[in-house]
Amino acid sequence: MKKFYIIFTLLFSFAFAKAQTTVVSGTDANNDRIYTVTFTAPPPIDVVETEPNDGNVTAFGGTNGFFTIRITGGYPNTMTAAPYTIVLKKGGNDYSGAVTTPSNGSGFYDVTFSGLDAGVGVNSYAVEVSNVNGTCTETLSNIEITEPTELIIIQADGTQPLC
Repeated sequence: MKKFYIIFTLLFSFAFAKAQTTVVSGTDANNDRIYTVTFTAPPPIDVVETEPNDGNVTAFGGTNGFFTIRITGGYPNTMTAAPYTIVLKKGGNDYSGAVTTPSNGSGFYDVTFSGLDAGVGVNSYAVEVSNVNGTCTETLSNIEITEPTELIIIQADGTQPLC
């Protein structure tokens, strides 16, 4: 029995490492089939920004930036309110300063991140999405939120012209 368990465990691990459907069968000493198991790897996770450049900050130094992502694939956990594990990053570091608003659709899961400050270039945002058991992970990076340039008021001293 131990030999069967080890072989089954190795085949199970191998099957889920491949991105395809795999059928595993076994026979006993009399060549009688004793089991058949089909493993299907989850479809890859797809993450896209739904409306790029639509949620830029409206005032210099503001925190009203936002963006929405749409997630499909990867065998989400439909038994919970959050079917995927989602990590927001800014500048390569985990970022927890955002408000998240999820919504489920037919075959997709949308998440809006709001309350964001500007982030461009090396300071841009990224979202890492994993399915419930961590076998599929996808990262959407270089999500940029811009802001207007700082308004500088120059006050000039002087006298009024004589008319």
